[in-house]
Amino acid sequence: MRKPLRVLWALGSALYLFAGGIALGQEAAAGSPPPEEAALPALDPLEQYGTSLDVIETLRTYNRQMNELVQAQLAEKSSLDRQLAQVGLVRRGVLPLMEKMVDALAEFVELDVPFQKEERMERVANVREWMQKPDKSEADKYRRIVEAYQIENEYGREITAYNGKLEVNGEPTNVNFLQVGRVALVYQTPNESDAGVWNQKERRWDALDSGYRSAIRQGLRIARKQAAPDLLRLPLPAAEDL
Repeated sequence: MRKPLRVLWALGSALYLFAGGIALGQEAAAGSPPPEEAALPALDPLEQYGTSLDVIETLRTYNRQMNELVQAQLAEKSSLDRQLAQVGLVRRGVLPLMEKMVDALAEFVELDVPFQKEERMERVANVREWMQKPDKSEADKYRRIVEAYQIENEYGREITAYNGKLEVNGEPTNVNFLQVGRVALVYQTPNESDAGVWNQKERRWDALDSGYRSAIRQGLRIARKQAAPDLLRLPLPAAEDL
């Protein structure tokens, strides 16, 4: 590299001296000050050459980085396009699945122990109505379904007392229901003259004798938080062999 650099330097010096001579001749003809008093610019061809190489290398690095960035953005765009194309497939699969979940919940409530059945069926009907609203997103619809499932799950861990009507001795009668999770559902009339327990296997109400009267009364008080939790003597279905 030394010989080409020397040639460039010599060539630049010659051009500089030639241009300086022309300028001096013009200044002399025009009465300009002597050459020793004029300020000549300092030009270094080697320095200029090196600076040009630095600029070229910087531009190459910049172009390489921009090309890598563009390639990364194109890859991300391609990935997003594929995901968007699958959104329609996912939505077509999610909606039928949510409808099956609502149907399964309705069937479960229908076949379960019939505690607070009207309230539970009304909840399922509200979920169905929510599913038909076009202004609700799939996320909102799914959230309502999950909430209904969670409420049904909580019933299995609660002891609850509520009032309702039941046909007793062939007549509609106001009774007090005592629900112990999904293990036992019993009723007792307000005057404690009649009581019964739900037989899930036979899906019917079986009458109870007066020996359970005190236990049911105590269970109702515990469920209403009028008494501290305590052991209760209630009729339970016998365990079955698997």
